[in-house]
Amino acid sequence: MRLCIRADANEIIAAGHVMRCASVADSLQNMGVTCCFVTADHGADKLLAGRGFEHFILNSRWEDKQSELAELMALLHNWNADAVLVDSYEAGEDYLRALQRCYKVICFASKYELAFIPDLMINYSQFQRRRQLEQSYEKLPMKGRLLQGAEYAPLRKQFETVGDHIPQKLQKILITTGGSDRTEFVAKLIDACSRTKELEDIEYTVVAGAFCKNPAGLQHVAESNLHVKLLYRVENMAECMAEHDAAVTAAGTTMFELCACGTPAVSVAIADNQLTGAAYFDEQKIISYAGDIRESEATAVENVRAQLVCWKSYPEELRKQAEKVRQFIDGKGAERIAKAICEMLCV
Repeated sequence: MRLCIRADANEIIAAGHVMRCASVADSLQNMGVTCCFVTADHGADKLLAGRGFEHFILNSRWEDKQSELAELMALLHNWNADAVLVDSYEAGEDYLRALQRCYKVICFASKYELAFIPDLMINYSQFQRRRQLEQSYEKLPMKGRLLQGAEYAPLRKQFETVGDHIPQKLQKILITTGGSDRTEFVAKLIDACSRTKELEDIEYTVVAGAFCKNPAGLQHVAESNLHVKLLYRVENMAECMAEHDAAVTAAGTTMFELCACGTPAVSVAIADNQLTGAAYFDEQKIISYAGDIRESEATAVENVRAQLVCWKSYPEELRKQAEKVRQFIDGKGAERIAKAICEMLCV
């Protein structure tokens, strides 16, 4: 069985699409399915290097999927693909229908509503669409072709084996904005916390994303504050998360990863597709939402600072939160998705 994955990574959409697909592909390869990646350009080269997947470059425009269709179809034919996993918010209905005429199509749910029905739909983060998808795909749940819920969050294998982490007090804070570049926000946040009496002895670890355009800016932040450590391209993010008492994170897949590690967190939105997930985690009191930094960095900074002060002042609240987030997810979503794909390919 052979699965082709069409996804991209760059400074605009960051690394999330490729990374979650790679997690699924790792599980699939362990189950005997051969996987390859197809990207528009070389943006994902470093992310996929050394992972054992064939990687084809279309030399196309990542935001214009329709224009690449003929070349992609030829590639799928020559590679003898059985199915294609498309992880892109830019893939339109005509594009997906053209693929489905020849191959089984798998998609991750997005905030956009499409009339297209894939052979397998995965929705682990678009919580507001669960009811609508159940109605639109009413025949699919009986066949196991609609996968919904946090249990299908496709995390890396390292998140399956993280031990229970219950912080006793707030001392070490992890700051990560995913694969993107938010140097100014990080600098303002650390400055505000450093000037707060309750937080003056806190240690900060800042993880630079794969598409950070201003590493010098983050380096300056680290050099200007003895309590700040800067890390690049962390290989074992699960271990890094588990070593910290709390985290400040972008409201993407990293929220699920932190839950798997039992690390309490506060989130900020840096993209439109993060808004619903941030709101859901906040409503469920799993990860509090500090705001959209594109609208007001100052508001987000103040909300994060206030949450950290609360945890520092009331360590029992921090411990309760750690216990709650650990129960939310077990880190085995990629394996569950891979099993469903195998079952679909065998039909």
